[in-house]
Amino acid sequence: MKRRMSLMMLAAFLVCVTLVLGGQTAVGQPKTIDFLTTSGWSLDWMTGITERFAAQHPEVKFEVYAPGIDIDFNLAFITKIASNDPPDVIKHLTTAQIMWTGLDGELMDLSSIIKERGWNNILIPGWDYNTFGDAVYYVPINSIGVGFYFTNKDIFDELGLTAANTLEEFYHVAEVLNGAGYGALALGGRPAWPLGHLWALL
Repeated sequence: MKRRMSLMMLAAFLVCVTLVLGGQTAVGQPKTIDFLTTSGWSLDWMTGITERFAAQHPEVKFEVYAPGIDIDFNLAFITKIASNDPPDVIKHLTTAQIMWTGLDGELMDLSSIIKERGWNNILIPGWDYNTFGDAVYYVPINSIGVGFYFTNKDIFDELGLTAANTLEEFYHVAEVLNGAGYGALALGGRPAWPLGHLWALL
């Protein structure tokens, strides 16, 4: 399983790097690729991929920056865009989290390359999740889990609520719960990292 996921990461990474190298610098000058990635379980893999690629391609060097996940990552991304220093390649947990920034227009549409390679015919839910209109900004490299929202039946019965089936219904349920003095979401004592996963699972 780890080998398969690593190969998927490598394939996606090589596509992105190839696109960046389309803007090669002058002959003899190495191209520096600014790689913004998340910390955590996959950082060692991604660092290893960059090192192996650079060893085989002396015309390339990497600057790897791994600020963290969720809020830390999004702040780093926004800061780089605002300072006119956008990363060349991004590896992140979910497209939805990048969409929070409102900076999706800064990302390259990869849809034509994906179709050309036939990748859109495999892991179809992954492509659906990463497609906005006709644009695809991310290559899904793995599936890290499936999550659930649990409801409190007594509170829902009290307020005449049913489980939401759409994002609009979810917002409505949250507004009713908050208006009645209940917290719409409970995170089990961890106020930071679960939010990104919960939002991505909507």
